[in-house]
Amino acid sequence: MLALWCGLAFVSPVSAREGTLPHSLSAAIIVKVLAFESSDRSEKTMRIHVLDEGNLADELTAYVGTSIRDRSLVGVTRGLEIPEGVQVVVAVKAGNLDRAIEFARVNKALSVTINPELKSQGAALIVYDDEGLPGILLNREASGREGLYWEPEILQIARMVGER
Repeated sequence: MLALWCGLAFVSPVSAREGTLPHSLSAAIIVKVLAFESSDRSEKTMRIHVLDEGNLADELTAYVGTSIRDRSLVGVTRGLEIPEGVQVVVAVKAGNLDRAIEFARVNKALSVTINPELKSQGAALIVYDDEGLPGILLNREASGREGLYWEPEILQIARMVGER
């Protein structure tokens, strides 16, 4: 897994936008990181909803049918309304991230952003450009609030932040 991660880091170009990765790389990392979250969930399927970034939703759609741990990614939706049955909510804009975090808290889903400027808002997972390499932050407090359990191996590629 770590070799695959390193391969992703070096074959993908870095976006011109400071702090963000290309959507294709962000999508790949999000899907890979989801495999390290092992909360006791009864669902055998997973759905991702993207609130405000259509290109990222398109890239995530390429992973529909992929097995993620013991679940299968069966759909990616987009738009300002979050449908029932979503386990992962992604937002890039501040106001939408607040909505994603609230949905995740109430529904025990996972809140994600690819905008590192929003890390203080409390998303559980932040994927970003860390000086030309992919960076991953996991927020302890948000993870607890959302009922998430991260496998210890994630610490080989991610950094934990936040109180708990």
